[in-house]
Amino acid sequence: MPILLIFIIMLFPFLTPAYAQKSYDKIVCVPSEGSNMQVKITSPKLLVDRDKLIVWSFSSLDTEFICKDLIFYSALRNHLINSGYVNIEFIGRRDSAIIAGHKFSTSTINTNVVDLQNLLKYVRTEKDLKEKKIILVGISEGGEVNATVASNESSSVFGMLQLSCSAMEPKQFMLYQREYNYTNFYYKFTFGVPATIDRYINQISSLDGQYQTNLSGVKKFFMDHNIPIDSIMFKYDDVDTIISHTDSYLRSRWAMESEEAKSKLDNNFENYYTYMGHLTPQQIVTRKWDAEKYYPSIKCPLLAVQGTNDERINCKPNIERMGALLKKGGNQNFKSIVIDGCDHYLTKKDRKTGENICNEDVLRQIIEWINKL
Repeated sequence: MPILLIFIIMLFPFLTPAYAQKSYDKIVCVPSEGSNMQVKITSPKLLVDRDKLIVWSFSSLDTEFICKDLIFYSALRNHLINSGYVNIEFIGRRDSAIIAGHKFSTSTINTNVVDLQNLLKYVRTEKDLKEKKIILVGISEGGEVNATVASNESSSVFGMLQLSCSAMEPKQFMLYQREYNYTNFYYKFTFGVPATIDRYINQISSLDGQYQTNLSGVKKFFMDHNIPIDSIMFKYDDVDTIISHTDSYLRSRWAMESEEAKSKLDNNFENYYTYMGHLTPQQIVTRKWDAEKYYPSIKCPLLAVQGTNDERINCKPNIERMGALLKKGGNQNFKSIVIDGCDHYLTKKDRKTGENICNEDVLRQIIEWINKL
């Protein structure tokens, strides 16, 4: 019996991550610029006391913490907890504002940067957390939040894990997404059926004549509507100014539409405003965010993970630019994992079941990278 007990004790560090599923959550509200952000701190019930702390950043559109539907991120979070790491997730402020007569959420990359900075200040005051080394984990736009913070607080950040995060030049980033949206609209919403394309494209506006009922016609339709709005976005710097000019442009078009076209939108300009490519503060800030201003100032080790079928960010040039920008600032500690066939959410469909799955080997590689930091 004593020999068996000794054997189990020796194996404990290796067995622990496999079976340790228990953890406990603490929800706290942390002040941030006159408002509050909701913070969830998940602590594993393990004998292992890790010296690193995992802090997650998400898109500013998130209204909940990591959910099971985000298969890869949820699995990574569970792996981290089972490996003994405390995880912190936060939801930024949910404030709203009226701009040019339209109600928008004011939550953007910029507000999330302030929230993350205030969260790090909070961490430094907590007895059980303040001595731990901070690893920032960014999902999509959360990576832009992390990069902005890490560029200004290099001494506070020990490492960064960027999951499907952009380092592309703003206009290239936008054009890549535009191309995806055209094709996605064509196949997902019209199924490539000419009658459906005609109903969605040719009948919605009386100002453009008839577009071909094929993918080229769909692309031309969106280009005709998006190029003027995109030019407004890059002409001005102030969000309110961009939204006001966009509103004026679309109102002038609405005034020229035929009564038939207006009736198809229930004679409601807000329907037209939404359909014809309006911009929100969050979209404006995201599309104008420039990685070149931040990545060269990041000094900590960074691991980037992206799928080759990412529909939002062009994988190969994005990874190359991220590494180049870090190197430009003297940071040689850059690694990347490119997952073949995976989308923006780092999953792909299983050929047999049709369900979205994630690569378990990649999850293990990430844990190993964090362990070795």
